[in-house]
Amino acid sequence: MEIEKSGKEEVVLKLKGRLDTVSAPKLESEIDELQCKSLVLDLQELEYTSSAGLRIFLKASKKLNGNIRIINISDEVRVIINMTGFDKILGI
Repeated sequence: MEIEKSGKEEVVLKLKGRLDTVSAPKLESEIDELQCKSLVLDLQELEYTSSAGLRIFLKASKKLNGNIRIINISDEVRVIINMTGFDKILGI
């Protein structure tokens, strides 16, 4: 998985590839190091996420008091998010 980062107050992380148990620690570390007020996750080029990825989305939302937006969700990832109920949890 690749992560492209931009912004300071509102950080945008553009995720590419697969987010699974192998790549999740990289994203988790990136989010843990953030010093921002809000986060935008751009999932347009994310092909897949496992429960490990969903856990990181939830953890990021809690860290930033809900100041997280998930945008440009690919169809493949949207199915996973909707099927697990994370669309309601994350307000997507």
